[in-house]
Amino acid sequence: MPHVVLSGEYDFTRIYRQLKKKIHNIECTTIIKYDDSFINNDNNLILIKTIVIENQKAQSFYIMVMQKEQQLTIRLDPLTDPTKTNAVKKSLGMLAKELLNNNKDLKVTKTNLNDFIV
Repeated sequence: MPHVVLSGEYDFTRIYRQLKKKIHNIECTTIIKYDDSFINNDNNLILIKTIVIENQKAQSFYIMVMQKEQQLTIRLDPLTDPTKTNAVKKSLGMLAKELLNNNKDLKVTKTNLNDFIV
């Protein structure tokens, strides 16, 4: 399962507030759209509705951002289970990069998506 683990100091509620709806067009063949975000009552899980269109094939799924101690794990929600295409992996990597850029104390400590964190 594709994932990114970030470690360091952060404010989880602030991370949730930083998330905005966005559309990325990549090389005329891929669109990644981050839509609505939701945080649970315990303030330890964020779900981000995501749609990717790659080579005219659309997939809709949720990205999970989970908090545990001083770590954030970014991964696909297993209930939506999209096909793990390059666009799906890139959607995780781009989110990780955005969180890193907005929270300077975070760093990647574990991932199988090095090529997609751009």
